[in-house]
Amino acid sequence: MDAEQGRPHSDGTRAMTRSSHRHHPRLFTHMAPAVLLAAMLAAIEQAEGDLRASYAKKLGPVLPAKKVARYLQIENKIRGLVKYDLATGVPLVQ
Repeated sequence: MDAEQGRPHSDGTRAMTRSSHRHHPRLFTHMAPAVLLAAMLAAIEQAEGDLRASYAKKLGPVLPAKKVARYLQIENKIRGLVKYDLATGVPLVQ
């Protein structure tokens, strides 16, 4: 679950995709589909990294460092599983 938004990661990923497109409309409208996909994936990865950094920043002052690290490890594993599950349903670009 996306702790801040209270919904599954896949919804958060979809929201990040829409958000990236909304913030960079010119960047995304004049691109070939494969380039568009690569740019969107990069934007999603960047947004996820920023989100993880904000979690660490918020949790650091109130939890011991080991607990913060463990939380981030577990969150990373969950994100990996969700991404794998989503990737199985998406065909590769030909």
